[in-house]
Amino acid sequence: MRRDVIRRILWWLAPAWAVAASAYLLLGPTITSVSSSVTLGPDGATSRGEVLRTSTSLLAAQGAAAVLPVLIPVLLAALPLLARSSKVRRVLGVIAALLLAVFCVVGMLSIGLFYVPSVAVLLIVLVLEAMSSDDELSDAAA
Repeated sequence: MRRDVIRRILWWLAPAWAVAASAYLLLGPTITSVSSSVTLGPDGATSRGEVLRTSTSLLAAQGAAAVLPVLIPVLLAALPLLARSSKVRRVLGVIAALLLAVFCVVGMLSIGLFYVPSVAVLLIVLVLEAMSSDDELSDAAA
């Protein structure tokens, strides 16, 4: 009973993390620009220097084009939730974990690392599912 609850929570945790990471990437201050200005005096010597740092969100900087790249991991992590049976859920979980891992590797230098915890949760729940099916098989054989 308790394992079922843990597995159910973990199946929902992977897409929940992906949604949280996507929301942060879209709405958080993820893009920073730095500019500096120097004011010269009449003799050519520097009289004042100023550094200006501004931060903006990915959505504000790139508009609607930024939504699709952060939506892909959410859809992949939620893929196993579409299944009704545990066997189909496991198959979709393996497919989702593999595709999400590929997404993380390809996007490692930009947004890929934000979704590594979703891959980890999917792998953990798949191992728990495999262990529970082994327990069911050994109980049926006994």
